[in-house]
Amino acid sequence: MGKTSVNLEILPYLIDSEKLNVLHVPKGYVSSIQSLELNSKLLVMADYLLGEIKDEYRYDIDYFKK
Repeated sequence: MGKTSVNLEILPYLIDSEKLNVLHVPKGYVSSIQSLELNSKLLVMADYLLGEIKDEYRYDIDYFKK
């Protein structure tokens, strides 16, 4: 994997369980998840099994310019 640009556009979304929101993250996009409420739960769906592909990349919290 090449170096990821720090200038990528940040697209914030707020997911609300009361509204049953769903967010689709297309292949090739980076996602970052932050809970705003204590004891929150998140359901993640994928088209492959956990550990089937190497898709975990980590960036410092301030890596992308805001």
